Amino acid sequence: MLRFGNSGRSYDPVLRRIHFVGHDDEKEIPFAVDVSALKVVQSKDSVSEKLYLKAFDKKRRTINEVAREAYCNCEKTIYLLTSVDFR
Repeated sequence: MLRFGNSGRSYDPVLRRIHFVGHDDEKEIPFAVDVSALKVVQSKDSVSEKLYLKAFDKKRRTINEVAREAYCNCEKTIYLLTSVDFR
């Protein structure tokens, strides 16, 4: 069963994603959320890591649920969650 015991996450400004991990028994499962899926309202000049991480934290429960649905217990390099996954 996929668990999210670690609340750690990091922002990748080049790929515009927030990375986090889940665990299935002893396996670490990498996930990333495209920041467009967070629907952060901001002006062009106010894009910041802090804003994205705050939005991620607010939506963490939903993000974890979507990640569980996306997880297929196969050997993917990373599970990328986009706005399509949150519909």
